[in-house]
Amino acid sequence: TGTLIADDLVLSAQHCIDVPESLKGSLTKVVFGTDIFDKKSVSVDVARYLRPKDLPGLSLSSEDTLGDDLVLVKLAKKAPRDWRRVDVGGGGDVGAYSRSLRLFGFGDSVDSQDYSSGVLRRVDLVPVTDRNAKPDFFARPLDYSGRTGACNGDSGGALLLEDEGQAPRVIGVVSSTSTPCAGSTTRFMNPSSAALAEFVRRGSRALGTPLDVKA
Repeated sequence: TGTLIADDLVLSAQHCIDVPESLKGSLTKVVFGTDIFDKKSVSVDVARYLRPKDLPGLSLSSEDTLGDDLVLVKLAKKAPRDWRRVDVGGGGDVGAYSRSLRLFGFGDSVDSQDYSSGVLRRVDLVPVTDRNAKPDFFARPLDYSGRTGACNGDSGGALLLEDEGQAPRVIGVVSSTSTPCAGSTTRFMNPSSAALAEFVRRGSRALGTPLDVKA
């Protein structure tokens, strides 16, 4: 899963690139649709991508091996017009929010044992740790009955802050989630933390689509 943050730039999780590469594969296209297996869905080729380790001199603040779990994907051409571009950062104190955090992802459904990845769905979440300036934070489903949660395939998906009357903003990117998926606690990379914000700024410039990150 990824999020369109400019006409030709997608934000996702680094391990979504690293895992395929470890299996001798690579990311070649981004699919735009509510069902990525629908033959009518539009796809756009990938020109290149950048990980934090690809930017010389970038000093990440986390000692955790997944503390840099972001990637910027450059598309070979502009994304379809009808897909919304979303700003990055500007969430302030995430701990103050209880009902306006939404995760969108193409991961497995948690109410079935069958393979169900590839269909866009939404999960409403609440934070369980403060975001502050940390490179990561955690959230759980608003519906904590054990019927919903982040799951396999949601990695790289955006946690959006949706304040009434304001445009949505990316305040987190799925890095990992606990099992089982239902009722899971999800770890998010905070793209507006100092080092990761610098990665988005420098990386977007290097890819020819300069962006800022809101504090």
